[in-house]
Amino acid sequence: MKNTMSRIGASRNVTWSDVNFEERWVMLKTRKKRGGSEKRWKVPLNSELVKVLTDLKQRSTSEYIFPNQDNNHQRQYPRYLRGLCKKAGVKPFTFHCIRHFAATVAANKNAPLTAIQTILGHEDIATTSIYLQSLDETVRSTANP
Repeated sequence: MKNTMSRIGASRNVTWSDVNFEERWVMLKTRKKRGGSEKRWKVPLNSELVKVLTDLKQRSTSEYIFPNQDNNHQRQYPRYLRGLCKKAGVKPFTFHCIRHFAATVAANKNAPLTAIQTILGHEDIATTSIYLQSLDETVRSTANP
């Protein structure tokens, strides 16, 4: 999720046929609006994600990248993140927070706002702006000690 900035709902149903290793992209799909038509968009794969997906594909026995116990698509959201946060001793966060974080990191590395908008799958640039939080260097240096 960190590498694609995808919604958890979009990542649950990704199949191996949605991944193009040669051209390095993954096709994401969502029905964000109830009763709305399916929206599709391509998200580029970075080197880290190519490595992870290549390893997963070698071990996979399902058409889905993240299958449930029956090798079908996930029907519900994973519920293990809160437990992992507790085990790591960090304040619990959601999968959606990872999406916000990844967009913020991209913006702080001077990625064009329109590119971030495309990867997030937003139709309106104003929605993308809401995602971005300033990680000002002054604030960052204050947190380090």
